[in-house]
Amino acid sequence: MPKVVQKMLIFLRTFVLLQSNSIFSCLLFSKLIHH
Repeated sequence: MPKVVQKMLIFLRTFVLLQSNSIFSCLLFSKLIHH
């Protein structure tokens, strides 16, 4: 497997993690506000 493909995969995984994390924090934030 080429290094470029590996880097792309890592980048994608990090991006997905960040996205899910931001969604999670948004949910948490809204819950705090609604309380």
